[in-house]
Amino acid sequence: MKVALVQPRVCEEQAFPLGLASLVPGLRAVGAEVEGLDLGSLDLEEAAARARGTDVVGVTVMTRTVDQVADLVRALGPGAAPPVVLGGPHATLFPRRALGETGATAVVRGDGEEALPRVVRALLEGRRPSIPGVLWRECGRDDPLPPPQRVDLEAAPFADREVFDWTRYSLAMRTVDSPYAVLVGSRGCRRACPYCPTPRLRPGGFDSPSPERVYREMAWLAELPGLRSLHFEDDDPIADRGRFEALCQLLIDRPLPLSWELVNGIPPSRLDADLLVQMARAGCRGLVLSVEALHSRGPSGDAVGYAMAQVAPVVRAARAVGITVGGYFMLGLPGGDLRNALRTIRLSWQLGLERANYTPYEWLAGSAHWDHRRTLEPSSVSPENLERLATLATAGFYLQPAPALALLREVGRQPGLLRPIAAKIRARLPGA
Repeated sequence: MKVALVQPRVCEEQAFPLGLASLVPGLRAVGAEVEGLDLGSLDLEEAAARARGTDVVGVTVMTRTVDQVADLVRALGPGAAPPVVLGGPHATLFPRRALGETGATAVVRGDGEEALPRVVRALLEGRRPSIPGVLWRECGRDDPLPPPQRVDLEAAPFADREVFDWTRYSLAMRTVDSPYAVLVGSRGCRRACPYCPTPRLRPGGFDSPSPERVYREMAWLAELPGLRSLHFEDDDPIADRGRFEALCQLLIDRPLPLSWELVNGIPPSRLDADLLVQMARAGCRGLVLSVEALHSRGPSGDAVGYAMAQVAPVVRAARAVGITVGGYFMLGLPGGDLRNALRTIRLSWQLGLERANYTPYEWLAGSAHWDHRRTLEPSSVSPENLERLATLATAGFYLQPAPALALLREVGRQPGLLRPIAAKIRARLPGA
């Protein structure tokens, strides 16, 4: 049997499709040949032509990529086209809606490592059995939704790095060392940010394998030819501080020939000087803080973001031990006005960061904010103004001497960065 796994285009900067790569070992265990197709580098017709030669097509889908996936299903053609199985955030949150929007055959909710191989077998045998986490297109609207599945991360095999060639995904403005590979040392998050759907994507909470298991995966990845760095993509890697410190100690006691970075946004409240010293000794060379906003308040009255007095000491402590620090900022959080966004930008320039990413606020389906969108949206800053602000904030940050020099050094070390930087600039230009 042959299975195609398809990654839609998400943004200008291609990211390694770790979720799909995690499915490959289980598919191979049941005898499947797996092909990886990335719409970030393939046009739709070419991807559809290659997918038609397979028995089953698996696609990960976010709410923002639903139209792409629907176009792909149509491009596969009617009749003898291979069945399409959906997974990912949108399929997990809105399974019936995802089937209707795309015309897919089935949806896998939650972790798919165990469910997808069973779905593939069933499809090839012409059956539609009850499989945990799976909703078939034929299911009635009154049938109960299967709960999202959670795999045993301690026993799960390491994600494949060949079907989607890891070396093609090793350019990002947030990296210190390159080439790098990505991994996830835990799934889920112990925070409940109102703008994020993760609590509903993983209602069972936070899952993490042992520090020893994470270390084994890092050691396995260290054998990839030319690899210099690892990026942790966890939503909340320091949720269990004791576990994280144990991993750092393993890396201190048994050093690996590579560095590592925390790139998916760490709450400043999770960090202090002692932990940063241990992280640096363990090989950490970079981290990105999820500051989101400075002195902004959310619609419920709960604080969203941080005060300068909370963030600046963390930045200083990290840089003192040789860790490069970046920051994520979300402009236009509901409950704030234009002054809040401008204050965040102005104060962020004073933090001493070496990198910064300014993102216009996005209403994410499945988040708490989404549920109250009708109430919150009328008082929010317009998307057009937020796009302009994000462009100006980024330009203003990188025109400062220290960030500008850091960026020039990075481009000098990795000339390939010019392409994703140029793509980001084009995407920000009016009318792009």
